[in-house]
Amino acid sequence: MDPRLAREYKDHEEKHWWFRVREQIIVRSLRSRLGRTEGLRILDVGSGGGGTSKALAALGEVTCVEPSPELYEALRQTSAFPVVHGSILDLPFGDDEFDLVCAFDVVEHVDQHEQAAAELARVCKPGGMVAITVPAFQSLWSHHDEINHHFRRYRSRQLTRLFCPPLQLRYSTYFNTLLFAPIWLFRRLSGFFPKRSGQESSGSDFSVLPHPLVSAFFYQLFALELFWLPRHSFAFGVSLLQLYSKL
Repeated sequence: MDPRLAREYKDHEEKHWWFRVREQIIVRSLRSRLGRTEGLRILDVGSGGGGTSKALAALGEVTCVEPSPELYEALRQTSAFPVVHGSILDLPFGDDEFDLVCAFDVVEHVDQHEQAAAELARVCKPGGMVAITVPAFQSLWSHHDEINHHFRRYRSRQLTRLFCPPLQLRYSTYFNTLLFAPIWLFRRLSGFFPKRSGQESSGSDFSVLPHPLVSAFFYQLFALELFWLPRHSFAFGVSLLQLYSKL
């Protein structure tokens, strides 16, 4: 991750409409498919600013793993959970340790995504669950992906092939569907939109400063998807969520 984006990340997680709705989609999807929702041992790989880790704490005992030195140091000083500096390619845990293993917008950051998938499956207990989100559709590739050091964006079948076997797919859906067309257009025209002033801006999509009313509109429109998810699924979207069981 670009160091400039790392400095902005915690603020984005707390305030940006995309993070706020994504968190709700993730937690609702997990609650609807976990056999139990208390006392779980949960691993959050790529915890970032810790926002999603806080939401996962409602389901059990969370351990955070963060590879970015900048984000790790910030998270270690502020998090109420154990925080480990480590990589998704070599998780510092034994086999079969966690009931729920999460990697939200992480797998796309490593070239060796097969190894990342194997590590996530390895540390998950038999009968446990692995939860993944990734950016979807290569046609949406933009400077935002480059500044985030992404290697690729995914389609559903491509991601499923990484994890099955040894895991079994339980649920798959795209999300951020209602905003797919405007986001595609924005990424084609992003050079015309205002970013945070100053040279310290990362230039990611998150650094764009829309009017508060526009942000509120995006939040409400994105949140409409919660009426459809997680009981159903979308056939396309800006992001992809998949839940797997380990047999």
